[in-house]
Amino acid sequence: DESNQRSEQSLVAMKGDVAGDNQKFICVFQIGLDDDEEFCLVKRILGKAGNNMRRIAEECNAKVRLRGIGSGFLEGSDGREANMPLQLNVSCTDYESYLGAVERVASLLKELYKHYRRYARSKGMEPPDVKVQLEEVRRDDLNLDLLAQKAQRSASQ
Repeated sequence: DESNQRSEQSLVAMKGDVAGDNQKFICVFQIGLDDDEEFCLVKRILGKAGNNMRRIAEECNAKVRLRGIGSGFLEGSDGREANMPLQLNVSCTDYESYLGAVERVASLLKELYKHYRRYARSKGMEPPDVKVQLEEVRRDDLNLDLLAQKAQRSASQ
């Protein structure tokens, strides 16, 4: 189980040394599966009455948002789901909360993937090789801001 602990810690970079107030720590988990009426992927991620998301948000003082196709999360002026694969965004204002939220989401997804593989096998389908994937998109403690970089790139084109 030691390798399991190591992989948990390597999901995100070590704490950076850039200090400041109102820091942001944001990462995006790619779910890697589509919602399925029978398996109810989105409902399982959110939890009964949204309890999974609420618990992580409250315990870790985090914003946790499921976005993309099938998420049910409507955004923008036209109030539609973002046209992107299902993803879970985690946002915190301090490193310790961020680490806790990332660990809880990773644990939730690992459990979900285990159930999905079992479900796929029960349906005679080849179980997909899904694993927890996340990208850190903003870390003020590391001067990392991929969102701003993307915005600058698209503005200069």
